[in-house]
Amino acid sequence: MIKNKKILIIGFGSAGQNHANSLIKITQKKNIFIFSKNKNHQFNQVDSISNDLNSVIDYVIISNITSQHLQTLKLIDRIFHNKIVLIEKPLGTRIINNKFLNNTYYIAYNLRYHPLL
Repeated sequence: MIKNKKILIIGFGSAGQNHANSLIKITQKKNIFIFSKNKNHQFNQVDSISNDLNSVIDYVIISNITSQHLQTLKLIDRIFHNKIVLIEKPLGTRIINNKFLNNTYYIAYNLRYHPLL
């Protein structure tokens, strides 16, 4: 159950804010941690992503700028183990040959506005 799990949101733009606002409906505000340049929020602020977080955080949401997703994903895969990671949007437009095996990864990509659909 997610109610008592600790969630790290990387990036607090509109997508990160939407995730945080959705999460406070199912967990307590004290369980949500934000890593972002945007300090204008009332959640727990994380100033750096380090090995110490692996024992604290249960879930990770990558919602920073798309161009930084791959770099962030490499960092997450190196630091976190056996976590669930949600990546907001695809990693980019090119094929990535890296293998990310330390966590379970999901990509949230809303295609409802795609012309073919």
